[in-house]
Amino acid sequence: MTVLSKNSSSSTTSELPLFSNESCYDEGYVRRFAAKVCGVGYEDIVEFIRCTPIQEGLMSLSVKRPSTYVARYVYELPKNLDISRFLAAWKAMANAHSIVRTRIIHAGFDGMFQIVLCNPPQCTIARDLQDYLHTDCQKGVQLGEPLIRAALVQNNASSTLYFVLTLHHAVYDDWSLALMLDHIEQVYEGLQPPPQRFFTFASCVQQSRNSTAKEFWKAEFFEFDAAAFPDPSKAGFVPIGSKSLSQMTKWETDQDFESLAEVIELAWAILCSWYTGSSEVVFGVTTTGRRASIPGVKEMSGPTIATFPLRMRLKKDNSVNESLQELKGRMEQIVLHEQLGLHYIAQVSPEAARACEFHSLLVIQPRRRDDYRIFREVTREQNLSNNSTFGTYPITLVCEPNNSGVSVEAVYDERTISEVQMQRILNQLSHLLSWINISGHERLSDIPTICAQDRVQLLAWNSSDTHLAQRCVHDIIRRECSAHPNSSAVCAADGQFSYSQLERHSSRLAARLEELGAVPEGFIPIYFNKSKWVPVAMLSVMMVGSAFVLLDPSVPFQRNAEICRQAGAMIIVSSSSLETEASQFVQTVVTPNEICNRLAATVAAEWKYQNSLVSPENALYATFTSGSTGKPKGVVIQHGSFSVSAAAYIERVGMGPQVRALQFASYAFDVSISDTLVTLMAGGCICIPSPEDRLNNLPKVIGQLQANWADLTPSLLLAFKPADLPGLHTIVLGGEALSQTDVATWSPHVRLINAYGPAECCVLSTVQLDLRPDSDPLDIGFGVGCRCWIVDTETGSNLLPIGAVGELVIEGPTVGRGYLTPEIKTSSFTKSPPWLYSMLLKEVSPHRIYKTGDLAKFTDTGSLRFMGRSDQQVKLRGQRLELGEVEYHLRQYLRSSGVVVADVFNMEASESATLVALVEVEKSQRTTTLCEDSDHAGHEINVSPDLSVLAEMERIRDELKQSVPGYMVPAFIIPVDKVPCQVSGKIDRKKIHQVGPMLLQTIQEYRAAHHDRQLPVTESEILLSHLIGDILKVSVEQIGLDDTFVNLGGNSISALQLVGLARKSGYGIRVIDVFSHPRIRQLSKRMTR
Repeated sequence: MTVLSKNSSSSTTSELPLFSNESCYDEGYVRRFAAKVCGVGYEDIVEFIRCTPIQEGLMSLSVKRPSTYVARYVYELPKNLDISRFLAAWKAMANAHSIVRTRIIHAGFDGMFQIVLCNPPQCTIARDLQDYLHTDCQKGVQLGEPLIRAALVQNNASSTLYFVLTLHHAVYDDWSLALMLDHIEQVYEGLQPPPQRFFTFASCVQQSRNSTAKEFWKAEFFEFDAAAFPDPSKAGFVPIGSKSLSQMTKWETDQDFESLAEVIELAWAILCSWYTGSSEVVFGVTTTGRRASIPGVKEMSGPTIATFPLRMRLKKDNSVNESLQELKGRMEQIVLHEQLGLHYIAQVSPEAARACEFHSLLVIQPRRRDDYRIFREVTREQNLSNNSTFGTYPITLVCEPNNSGVSVEAVYDERTISEVQMQRILNQLSHLLSWINISGHERLSDIPTICAQDRVQLLAWNSSDTHLAQRCVHDIIRRECSAHPNSSAVCAADGQFSYSQLERHSSRLAARLEELGAVPEGFIPIYFNKSKWVPVAMLSVMMVGSAFVLLDPSVPFQRNAEICRQAGAMIIVSSSSLETEASQFVQTVVTPNEICNRLAATVAAEWKYQNSLVSPENALYATFTSGSTGKPKGVVIQHGSFSVSAAAYIERVGMGPQVRALQFASYAFDVSISDTLVTLMAGGCICIPSPEDRLNNLPKVIGQLQANWADLTPSLLLAFKPADLPGLHTIVLGGEALSQTDVATWSPHVRLINAYGPAECCVLSTVQLDLRPDSDPLDIGFGVGCRCWIVDTETGSNLLPIGAVGELVIEGPTVGRGYLTPEIKTSSFTKSPPWLYSMLLKEVSPHRIYKTGDLAKFTDTGSLRFMGRSDQQVKLRGQRLELGEVEYHLRQYLRSSGVVVADVFNMEASESATLVALVEVEKSQRTTTLCEDSDHAGHEINVSPDLSVLAEMERIRDELKQSVPGYMVPAFIIPVDKVPCQVSGKIDRKKIHQVGPMLLQTIQEYRAAHHDRQLPVTESEILLSHLIGDILKVSVEQIGLDDTFVNLGGNSISALQLVGLARKSGYGIRVIDVFSHPRIRQLSKRMTR
């Protein structure tokens, strides 16, 4: 069986206009034209009719590539064959089967016609098989030429007799071939089978192109939103089926062909569902076309095959038998309209057109005949593994039942699917076919999702370093203090500490904390700007057995107060300059510099604080992330968990005393903890810049501190070039997804590491080492001190096959204890599920489980590829952000009760993401309507760009800055009269994400057109407007003195770029100035030479 390729359904495939919708044509003209093109007499034409859609598509490709869709079969014949009888049998078959005498022409705008001639093609006599095959291969098939060639070859040397049959797929399929060969045998044996006329079938196909068929396919894809498998990933990608693999599934069954086909279709649908994480899938199906209610269709020779998109909506609670029965009913309806053709199906609706762009094709062949009495097949050359046939789909599966089971040949594009992954897919399909065959009463949700081969591989990949000993973190650091007491431990803008000094000061502070009542499992906030005293405070809190909580003074006061309240803090460690603020959070304030100086006179220098009550099970710290309720949520990490994570990471990346790690991350971000503790546990030096230099002069401070290692976010690096940071030898990137630009720009100049990890799992859970310019930026590497699994996103109760996209689950000692406050739902932290016990058996004991909410999949090598988020949580410039929390705080400042939606958009003018909110307001007289195209009819978004409304949105932004961190303040708040919703009533976030950039552009254009713009005049104003225009890709003519950096599209990352470019131009400016004096008029006055 052959299948119509994806490209053949498009009119761009050849220069010929393919399909004519006209039912009438000039018969006399067509007959005369056909006689001329075919080189025959007018009276030699028996009959003609329009080609079927499958014939038109196949033939149109051959016009451009004459060898396309041409198959060649070689049969060995008996040595005692009566050649004269055989030739007579061939002629009788050709006379009886009109399709053998058919040629195809293109009659201009009337379209393609199949012309049946009265004389059959002759069977050629040849003397050398190889010579004949070579000559025959050089011949193509063109319009007006014979579409079937036959030859009888008797090798002079061996006297072996061969029959070579060359056929174009426009006039045959495998079913037809069997009929033709069987007819030859019957005539050879003296029988007279009845004649077969393809005209009947072609006529019925013409009649099937009616409104009923079109309405059927339109209804079939109503509200179609199925996931495609596999995902080619690149726009404009044209697949080429360059490779093939075969596999046999042993299967004893007495099912008829149609029932067997439905089993294979259900198995493939389930597999696609597993790999896409969607219960609704679509793939192409090529059927024999022999189920049509056309008299004699099963005895009719000719290409009756049909290709169509099959939409499957799986119900996990249905049994296998129920699912098969439902599919059987649907196929009975589809068979009535299957011959409409992909071209026409794609025209009935936009949804149907998307369905016709399926990425995998299932071809189910009838059983191959092996009981011929004359013909013994030697070779078949169908040219099915090139880009002109099956190769127009990323995956084509040719399934053929036989006496032993089902043979599956996969023709695939190795750029989309590797050979290793294709073999895994075949293993999985074989597993499913076997299971469905014996488990008719099982629910779909109960079918094991992992085949035996995947289980073995996953266990091998997850035999990681989870066995490392759990220890107290301060014990590990104190061991480094003893090992090299004079080495630098802390190098900060406000001073330095050696390891011995670090231990001495930490011991003294710990003693004071103990006096004040600090105990194990108590939480002590640490409140500093960047300072050498922060590592001292962290170590002292550990020593006394309490857990620390780092606070960032730049975060709004209310948020820090809420964190202290949740922690139940009784003591806070603070700098002297922040003591007054700290006392408003917690009554008892300890300032380490004063304590250590005071105790220095009374405590011996060699004295070391000791506390035997602290164990690896005690809490080490709590870090707070965004929460959907509007309040931050604290995650508790234990000593033992962090010690395993750090030890595995240190070993994996090769950290040691040579490392001088820049501590750039905010204290509100958990990376600041790993920056400090992991470096000290490795015996390195932690380099702490001043708050001023950290934001405004990073290249300079890296040089001053001699930092050679840094853990940064990709967004931050956008502000710099490799030449700006020459001192860094290793850069660890994390907190958000890398881009190919990040990798290509930095990997040639530094050792680049991609790191991933949720705060709930000790900061770092996976690493990918030593990226090269061509490395996949989304490959986050292998587990560090933990095991990684991929489970279904809906319930998390099923482990997914290798290569399937699902939720990343982390298991092992590095998983945190849980959330600090009991009222926070702990569904993310779970006990070991049944699938884990099933996977591990008795080999190892499972640990705590954390469901990350991140989507990922295993690569061929066992590393993980990050695929995004499965919920409303996003990463923005390295900070984990719960969109629900942003929406909660926005509602507190709104004067209306309209819907609020926050989202993150990637703007064309900026390589970094932008947080934006849509707010429903009363419909303004001034509205701009977006999305009026047919795809979004009835779902328009009316933007309300009224200056008073925009001013109100700016007021909300200013007030929001007082209660949430800067990264949680939307760069833009867009007023709309109605937030788009789905039919179900749920907010249509997909739609919002699609039109977000257009909404922003509308607002910016309105603002630019409706206020009096004062152009820059002074040297600093002109320079500033040009720098901002270059960074934000805004025309300088659109920048006025009263415009703000944020309203023009700026954010904290582009502010860093602005500071750097201004410095190169000879002007000094600080990041804080960009936001505290946002208007161009104000900001230019802050610039200094």
